[in-house]
Parts: sequence; C-alpha cells; structure tokens
Amino acid sequence: MIESFVTATRILFLGVLIWLMIQGAMALWFDRQPICPKDAMNYKNLKRGRKVMKVFDLVNLESMAYEQREKKIFFQNDLFKTKVIDLKPGQKIPDCQMDCFVMFYVVKGKVLLRKNDESATLKENQVCISEPALFSMETIDGARLMGVQIETRE
Repeated sequence: MIESFVTATRILFLGVLIWLMIQGAMALWFDRQPICPKDAMNYKNLKRGRKVMKVFDLVNLESMAYEQREKKIFFQNDLFKTKVIDLKPGQKIPDCQMDCFVMFYVVKGKVLLRKNDESATLKENQVCISEPALFSMETIDGARLMGVQIETRE
C-alpha cells in the first residue's frame, strides 16, 4: 500500500510539473516576456519562432547559501518560481509564511518539514505539495531540495 502511495505521489508530482512547464511555455508563446528572461527560456529564440527547451540537472545545479535565497531561482515566470535549496548538516530554515502553493521535492538527503502544526520526514525522491501555510524545515545530515512556489490566480 505504501508503494502504491509513493507511485501515486510521483505521478502527481510529474503531472503538476508538466502542467507548470506547459503554463510557462504558453505564457511565452502568447508573447508575454518572462519576468526573469536571463534565467528563463531564451525569449529571443522564441520570438524568432524557435522553440527552446531548458533541462535542469537538480543534482549539479549551482546553489547559494540560504541568506542569498533569491539568487537560487533557476526558473521563473508569472505563475511560478523554482529554486534549489541546499541545507548543510544541522541547518534549519526558520518559520516562513508562504502565501502561495508550494512543492518541495527532495533530490538528496532527508528533511523534517513542518507545516503549521503538522510535521513529516521527506526522503530522497519524495515530494510535498501544499496550499499556503507556515513552513519550516531542518536536516540532520544535509539535504538538497527543489522548491516550487505556485502563484494563485484571482
């Protein structure tokens, strides 16, 4: 039963990730320039009719310290932003109120994730998808995650 839950979670994560990529591509195809064109898809090539696909290696992607978290964004458009979160052994991220939907996917290691009054341990290849809430996390041995913030539309 746990294996089917893990499989279902992976399928859900991939489905959401594909949906997000399609939404980002649609924003570009309908001639809306990305918020951060330097780090997003190559807008000039898209304007010339060339479709550009970006592939990111989450294991080897460069990241910055938590204090420089805004520099860790590797893809962003008006619907979502994606960043790598590297935590050193024993490191904690303090309470942070997220006003958008979020996904945390563990690339390496293990983290204790707290959401409001709940907590769960996320291991490699597991994902947490949540509505807006108060989050914090910590690790004992270190971890690398992909965090995705998904804006809500009104």
